[in-house]
Amino acid sequence: MNSAEWLSWLRRWLTQHPLQTPSDSLQAVYTEGVMQRIRAMEKPSFASPWFRLPRVAVALGTVAACGLAVMVLMPRDGTQRAQQRSIVMLAESLREANETAWIEAMMEELEALEEDVEIFSSTPDEPITDEELLEELELFDDTDLDLAES
Repeated sequence: MNSAEWLSWLRRWLTQHPLQTPSDSLQAVYTEGVMQRIRAMEKPSFASPWFRLPRVAVALGTVAACGLAVMVLMPRDGTQRAQQRSIVMLAESLREANETAWIEAMMEELEALEEDVEIFSSTPDEPITDEELLEELELFDDTDLDLAES
C-alpha cells in the first residue's frame, strides 16, 4: 500500500466516521463524572477508624512477645557462661590426669623392660632365643593394650 492509497482510505474512513468534539455542556458533565470516580478512589472503604485499633494492638503484642523472648533466652548475670567454663576446665583436667596416669604406667613398663634387658645382657652364658624374645614382646604388648583400655 503506497501513501496515495493510504490517504484515500483515511479520507473515506473519516467521512464515514466523522470526528466530533463534545459541546461545552457535555464536556463539563464528563469531567465532573471522572472527578467523582477519582475522589471515590482516594478514600478506600476499609480505612475506617475501627480498623486502626487492632493494628496498634497487634504491633504492641509483637513488641512484647519479642521482648519476652529476648529476656528468656539471654543469660541474666553470666552464671551460665561461668558454669560452661568450669565444665570445660574440669574436662581438660580429667583428660590431663588420664594422660599423666597413662604416662606413669608406661614409664613403669619401660623400667621393667629395661630390668629384663639387663638380666638378659648380664647372663652371656645363656643367650636369649628369638622365641623367648618374641614372648616377652607379646607380653609387653598385651600389658600396654590393657593399660590403654583402662
